[in-house]
Amino acid sequence: MTDLRLNDPTLLIEAARVGSKWVGATEVSATLEVTNPATGDLIGRVPNLGAAETAEAIAEAHRAQKGWAKRTAKDRSQILRRW
Repeated sequence: MTDLRLNDPTLLIEAARVGSKWVGATEVSATLEVTNPATGDLIGRVPNLGAAETAEAIAEAHRAQKGWAKRTAKDRSQILRRW
């Protein structure tokens, strides 16, 4: 893996966010490599999730969208700017 110099190394998470939890791969062979397109250096690996995890992520996003849609555009923009 490339030598990343992050001010906050906790930002590099080799997992996928599904709903409110991080989901990791069960084995190395179930991962996809993430590389720097400019150098080809390995940055990290992320889980190669299947149909069940994809369906769960879609369902979670659908549930979250209902609350998000109730907010005004100004409120949503303020949240995104803070983020």
